[in-house]
Amino acid sequence: MDNKSETKKYIIILVVVAMLLGTALIAHYTFVRPDGPIDNGGDEQIEWDFESIDSSYCVDCHTNESVIAASTYNEDNPPAEDTGG
Repeated sequence: MDNKSETKKYIIILVVVAMLLGTALIAHYTFVRPDGPIDNGGDEQIEWDFESIDSSYCVDCHTNESVIAASTYNEDNPPAEDTGG
């Protein structure tokens, strides 16, 4: 083989690899990557593309002793009693 055909072969391989990489990146950004922040330009605060919730109500409820005591979670599967072993 001469030098020109060898160079041509490497160029073809490089083009194929670049096409495969481009296709993989397009597929990733189209189907796999989750929606991130919306760039509204400049120094402004970044807005996310989902509604935020106030979790203080969750914390209040999950740490309230009366709510925990009234909970029926896992009632049908109580913890094992101490068997001394």
